[in-house]
Amino acid sequence: MKKILLLIAIVCLFMIHKQTDAQNYPDNTTWYYQTAETISYPVIEFNYQQLEVSGDTIINGEVFKIVDKIGLIAYVISGTEYNREYIRKDDDKVYWFNRDTEEITLLYDFGAGTGETWEVTVYDCPITVTVDSVNYSDYNGIQIKNQFVSDENGYFSGKIIDGIGHSSSFFPNEIYYLCKYGNSPDGIYIDGIRCYSDASGNNYSFMNMPCDTIYTQLINDIEEFSPQAANIELYPNPATDKISIKYGDNTCSRVCIMTATGRLLKTFNSAAVEIDTKDLPDGIYLVQIICDNNIFTQKLLINR
Repeated sequence: MKKILLLIAIVCLFMIHKQTDAQNYPDNTTWYYQTAETISYPVIEFNYQQLEVSGDTIINGEVFKIVDKIGLIAYVISGTEYNREYIRKDDDKVYWFNRDTEEITLLYDFGAGTGETWEVTVYDCPITVTVDSVNYSDYNGIQIKNQFVSDENGYFSGKIIDGIGHSSSFFPNEIYYLCKYGNSPDGIYIDGIRCYSDASGNNYSFMNMPCDTIYTQLINDIEEFSPQAANIELYPNPATDKISIKYGDNTCSRVCIMTATGRLLKTFNSAAVEIDTKDLPDGIYLVQIICDNNIFTQKLLINR
């Protein structure tokens, strides 16, 4: 009798695993995200980070997928994260294991509509994500929903592609740094999704380049302009404790603050309206504002 009960239990666990796994991202699902690093201003090296689902594990009784980080890992995580993450996709929701709190947090809610919210916990920082609007884009002839989201500090703001993930960085890496250390990872950041593919035959390219290419480029080759040329206003300058930015009619996705020699100090994944500069010593800095395919650069003087 005990053997029969044990066999039934094993079969039930197997069926639960298969049903749950069917909703999860299948093995070999792969994302390529571009990374950018300022080598010596105005030269930028563009590299990539590859995320690949490599198998299953059990966390708190639930089947999670193992996501290996391949490529420019050591620089991106810089000793504060590890070479793999754990996610679970259940219908329209994607859950992420927050190893710092040893808790499961909701990373994506692909089913959320305009005005709806969810909370992501990174390290021990809760981030409330709000869906500002929804539209559809044609990817390889398929209409896929986009959620345009924001949060109070702009940590996870941007576009989320249904079933695929955030268009800037799948995992909110920079939130980790900002929450724990008050600044961004030094010198390198994840700079947008290049490719996505899975075992179901979905294969999408989001940038006009090979998924795993590495190259360097002069900033001047990416059409660098002064902010004034696009009616972008940065003030006050000189600054003391904060600066404000007006973007005019431009659609901007990132703001970077660098030293005068091009070392990255802070980066924001959305068009930040107000930036705290209290922790920056007096001196000259470069503020880069990335809008569409253009980069606008302005010198900033901090003088107290």
